[in-house]
Amino acid sequence: LLSIFTIFSRSISFRLAFTYMLTTFALLVVATFFLYWIFINRLQDDNRLFLQNKILILQKLLQEKMVSIRDEIIIEPPIDHYFSRVVDEKGKIVLETPGMNNLTPFSVFADIMPSGETTVKKHKRYYLLMNVPVDQSLSSHERPLFIQIAKDITVQHKVIEDSQESL
Repeated sequence: LLSIFTIFSRSISFRLAFTYMLTTFALLVVATFFLYWIFINRLQDDNRLFLQNKILILQKLLQEKMVSIRDEIIIEPPIDHYFSRVVDEKGKIVLETPGMNNLTPFSVFADIMPSGETTVKKHKRYYLLMNVPVDQSLSSHERPLFIQIAKDITVQHKVIEDSQESL
């Protein structure tokens, strides 16, 4: 066995084939981790952009005092697995998606700065949370209403965990 290895190690074709094999393996490893990184960032960005879009819609509806705000908060969210709540500066709930208080109570949002976000685990589910003032042009002392919004990201979190285990 040793004599076969020494014969092939002196052979230029063996050395070239071995070099190509190592180079190809290294490229595949780098490409795999790059695609994984893109996949994870894309999932997180899509969730963040989804909530930001919903926040913009709610801000517009609340600033224009439109009646359809009730439909936007109560009827639509269960379809897209997100929950929204409008609270005043004292924490009084003005309008809320039914069941939101059980899944993501008001206290969970207490640690989030205005215009901030975080991810929490509640009842074996993961949620991306955002807390945003309705009118961002006002100073922090003049903001009467805040939008608290949560998106269930358990499925995405499970996909990320599964892909990490398979690496």
